[in-house]
Amino acid sequence: MKGIKKAIDAIYLFLTYFGIITVLAMILIVAFNVFSRLIFNKTLGWGEEVSLILMVWFSMIGLALGVKMKLHISIEIFTMKLSDKIKKNVIDRISHVCSLILGIVMLYFGIKLVKNGMTSTLPGTQLPTSVEYIFVPISGFLICINSILDFFMVKQIDLDSKFLGGEQNA
Repeated sequence: MKGIKKAIDAIYLFLTYFGIITVLAMILIVAFNVFSRLIFNKTLGWGEEVSLILMVWFSMIGLALGVKMKLHISIEIFTMKLSDKIKKNVIDRISHVCSLILGIVMLYFGIKLVKNGMTSTLPGTQLPTSVEYIFVPISGFLICINSILDFFMVKQIDLDSKFLGGEQNA
């Protein structure tokens, strides 16, 4: 179990850095496209398409990271009056089951989306359309794994601590 946890933590850390790279690449491509349109009256034929692909990838990576870091929206008006024991044992587990269901739906329909995208190509890059959506099932899979680990309260790495030099937390 420890090896699986370490592998998942390494994947999330990689995705964090990959997400940073996708945002930077997207900014550079869009900025260059705007600059070349204003100065040269021409744009990169593939620039808008690649920036859209990167935006979809970043969104899916961000979704998986948000579930891991518990950044999703919660309504606390109901849980404020409950004891910590009930919150941890009941409410949190219901939240993990809901996240697991979301992950399963993303995984299932993401695989269908990628399979359907293999038959067509993107006009600017001539890449298969499935490239644009490849992170939907990957994100769904990671959400499933993270939800299962959280449900069973397996201690995981705190991504904030990797960047801020803090301790690990549960």
